Amino acid sequence: AVNAIMPGHTRGSWFDENARGQMERGEPVGQRPAVCEHVVPVTLFLAGQDARGVTGMLYDVPVWNYDHGYGRHEGWRDYSLPPDLEVEFAKVGTPTARPGMGVNTPAMRPS
Repeated sequence: AVNAIMPGHTRGSWFDENARGQMERGEPVGQRPAVCEHVVPVTLFLAGQDARGVTGMLYDVPVWNYDHGYGRHEGWRDYSLPPDLEVEFAKVGTPTARPGMGVNTPAMRPS
């Protein structure tokens, strides 16, 4: 089986340095990232598949988590950012559901 996951805005090892670079250039930092662990549920699901399982699919991780009872995306957001980044991401707040803006799915809508 061959599948792919689309984790969305996630805090990886590169994230903090990249966000600081954006701040230095005066660019907006965007929405608060999700913790890396938000990909675990769908990854475990896919790892449990054999060759007769699901194949040829692209899984949107926040939507899959929501649809399978792992909560809304806001519950996976990373609140352990270093203090300088926390100040910037606190200014951004939570995105609102707007058609065509990537947050208009049940998983992404603020509760």
